[in-house]
Amino acid sequence: MAVKEDVKKFNSLPRPPRMPSGNFLNEWHFDLRFVHCLQPPSHILFLVQPGSTFAHFEFLPNDRAKGMTFFPETAKEAAPETAKALIHAFLSGFSDSPGRAMSPMAPWKLTTDDPDLQAAIEQEFRNLGIRNELVSIGTTSAAREKVIMQSFLVTFDRIKHTFCDPESRSSTIIPPFSIGYKVLNPPPLIPASVLRLVDQDNTQLEQGKIMAYAQLSIGCHPHDASKSLDSSTAHEEIMTKVASVEDLFKSQPMNAVKTKANTGDADAALDYGLRLMHGCGCTPNRSLARQYLVMAAYSSKGTSTTKATAHGVLVDWYSAPSPMPQRYLRAATWHANEVVKLFPKRPSPMALKFAFYVMEPQLNNIPDLAYQRQELLDAMKRRTAEVERNQAKMDHKRLESPNRYKCAAVGCGIQSDSGRMLRECTSYFVVYMQSPTTSV
Repeated sequence: MAVKEDVKKFNSLPRPPRMPSGNFLNEWHFDLRFVHCLQPPSHILFLVQPGSTFAHFEFLPNDRAKGMTFFPETAKEAAPETAKALIHAFLSGFSDSPGRAMSPMAPWKLTTDDPDLQAAIEQEFRNLGIRNELVSIGTTSAAREKVIMQSFLVTFDRIKHTFCDPESRSSTIIPPFSIGYKVLNPPPLIPASVLRLVDQDNTQLEQGKIMAYAQLSIGCHPHDASKSLDSSTAHEEIMTKVASVEDLFKSQPMNAVKTKANTGDADAALDYGLRLMHGCGCTPNRSLARQYLVMAAYSSKGTSTTKATAHGVLVDWYSAPSPMPQRYLRAATWHANEVVKLFPKRPSPMALKFAFYVMEPQLNNIPDLAYQRQELLDAMKRRTAEVERNQAKMDHKRLESPNRYKCAAVGCGIQSDSGRMLRECTSYFVVYMQSPTTSV
């Protein structure tokens, strides 16, 4: 109802060709940006009138505390929330404080620099019933790029001072660029984790989905990395999990799980999100999967274990695109840090794997990637110290028995007088669970 009322008001606004001063055209550029220094990180709608350099921003969604609930992978996904924010910006006179707002007016012209977003907003405006002369969105001229960037830097400085941690004011925080949906490569419909299992083991597709579900679930579960798992124990654990997942699918059909998730059951939300990710009994749906995983991660009713597991699965979700866009990298880092906050001494293998093999190699190029992620950095230090202690113990044992073979996998305790035993360490799961330096 509120949206319909806002559309009605927006359609009735005056639409002068020039700004009230008469000095500048009533033309506005808009784009979307992901502001990583906010807690939690959030998307914003950035608006600027290039002639006067007057700028304004709106949080997406409007409730900043729900920032991580909104992460559109396509312009079509972004359009509904963006359209509402555009309408609100002009209706409010670019201020939520009546005394500071200018007289509300509609734009003479709106432009953006992303063709996908341009088309999506036009369609969303039509769907909402916006009057015809306001529906058309233009393309921002390349000549205006410099003034747009300069205006955003001023706005970004204001955001840091008003909404971010005081440390951000003196820290070197990289300003976010506008999101270009046109250049994003969508992840495959069937996750690579499923296809890898099918290709390598000649597993049937449905069984591969169940196996991938089980592996990801275990890999994202809080785990004491100091406790080694031999290959037979690891294999037994994952086979037990596979059997458990199969039983779950038989006893809890998709509709029943969805109903429970929608009533606030965090475990059901996690299960439903995992099913949607892998296409277990359904068509894979990344967007909807993330929605339910976020429900599980931030549930007020969920256990710490369920929340941490959901955050870990979200790390995997953000890691799917290749190459990995920077906003995905920053979002994954946020969720990995949330895992460690919940389980400082027992973070999931997924969180550590991401930290060592995705985040850490990027720190030289993106120095603010670990900004306000101290918990994750501390967990990395603890894990490195554990590995070094284990290495020292094994080096000592090797000196006592210099002729024994030793598996090269970091953290693997397999040793033997012959090379045959080393074949025991062939399980993806064993390496995944024991080493912070496993390949991504």
